[in-house]
Amino acid sequence: MDDLKAEEYHKQHHIWLQEVKIYFEITLTFIYDVVKSQRFKGKKLLEIGSGATVHNIVSASAYFPIIVQSDFARDNRETLKRWLKEDSPLDWSEFLNIPARLEDFRSIDVRQITSNLESRVRRSVKAVVHCDILTDGVLNLEEIPAEAAPPYDLIISILCIEVPCIDFECFVSALKRINKLLRKGGGIIMSSVYNCDKWTVGDKEFPNLKISLKNILTAMDMAGFGNHDLKSYSPIDSAPRITHGGYYCLASEKL
Repeated sequence: MDDLKAEEYHKQHHIWLQEVKIYFEITLTFIYDVVKSQRFKGKKLLEIGSGATVHNIVSASAYFPIIVQSDFARDNRETLKRWLKEDSPLDWSEFLNIPARLEDFRSIDVRQITSNLESRVRRSVKAVVHCDILTDGVLNLEEIPAEAAPPYDLIISILCIEVPCIDFECFVSALKRINKLLRKGGGIIMSSVYNCDKWTVGDKEFPNLKISLKNILTAMDMAGFGNHDLKSYSPIDSAPRITHGGYYCLASEKL
């Protein structure tokens, strides 16, 4: 995973946006609804597996003024840091148009709304750090300022947790490590495909834990999460690059 380059990630995301835009709309709407409900209140949010992107934390930045982004791949982290300084060659505005419409569906100037959201995200993100969900602690705490250190009130992780896990037991262990980063009563928002064994970025192929939706929920229970809010969707025919059983969005509470 560490050889994944941000430019490749950016290009692949735009391909996915054209092929399966509905998945992005579903996920970002789900995140928007959860954070707007204020089911999980607080100030501190952690994103696990940010990639080189920012769109998954846009809606949350309206409610959580302290955000930490994290990723395993060094190039993704460095590119995110450049984006936060307005020095990145990568443009994510097309993805930000989705939460922009959710927040202000009446406005005709989507570009201005998107610009405002970018500024809000830049104010909220306090650190971009290395993460490894297969390692105890998960985060490099030395990179995180005291105000943004765990425990967190909410964690967001999209298309991530199944990727490095080799089996069900590994998946449960990763979730337990993530659980320790939350305060009691805090929450996690997850979204990914299920029953999928691999995915690609350009000509690079990455393994993915092939796991059923039932077993995902079982793993969540075993890891100390509960009160699940689950939405699942059938596969989309226009997604030829991956074979999977469907797509899910999940919000769960640390018990």
